[in-house]
Amino acid sequence: MRYQFFFILVALSVAPFASHAEGGCPPGQMPGNLTAAEGAAASMASCVPIPQEPRRRKWESRWGAVATDEKGAFGIATDKKSEREAKKSALSECTSRGGMTCSSGLVFRNQCAAVVNSSTRSFSQSAATENEAVTAGQQRCKESSTGKCWVYFSGCSLPVRAR
Repeated sequence: MRYQFFFILVALSVAPFASHAEGGCPPGQMPGNLTAAEGAAASMASCVPIPQEPRRRKWESRWGAVATDEKGAFGIATDKKSEREAKKSALSECTSRGGMTCSSGLVFRNQCAAVVNSSTRSFSQSAATENEAVTAGQQRCKESSTGKCWVYFSGCSLPVRAR
């Protein structure tokens, strides 16, 4: 009985020092094995960074809108937080430029837009990039055969990283 008590006492006093789960690595690292080639010159265990779960970036949408009236007044809004805000801003700008019957035409989210004019008409187009929007707007204008075409506006309302 005396030897059993002594054996249990020794086992309990040595047990906390016998295992090292962290492997002796500094904070932020964990044990990692070396390849066979690396192991020839070094010990078979090394410390490697603990993999971090990538942070998911949150993005906020941005809206844009184009408003026009029958007599050629324009209102353009970009980088607005909501569709409603973009429409309201474009309509307000159209009215401030002399438009009497302004209405919201093109509305776009997280995209680019272009307004291409001819001598008698205008063409609003949205696309993934500003260049694509301009190209598509010019194509529509040329196909209309309403005179020389020019880019009145091009710009983007792209998402922004949330804070």
